[in-house]
Amino acid sequence: MLLRSGRIYSPQIKENKQIIKGACSICFSDYLSGDYICSCSKEKIKKHSFHISCFNEFLKYSFLFKIKCPYCFQQLSKPLYTIKV
Repeated sequence: MLLRSGRIYSPQIKENKQIIKGACSICFSDYLSGDYICSCSKEKIKKHSFHISCFNEFLKYSFLFKIKCPYCFQQLSKPLYTIKV
């Protein structure tokens, strides 16, 4: 998938204690073992995900009145889906 920044994002995320590969859609750094990642929904975690710390920083500097996903701009009406890498 081609990101707005021009970088290619190709996560290979597998659940059930298998290897999770990918990069944060906010800081673009690769996920390391033990990182907590989140997404706006379970279905979208394979398309885009973020470090929880990056998402919290995004919220600090976001001037939006309603909380939205920083990638797809979908309004967040429920808690983020979170997993440990």
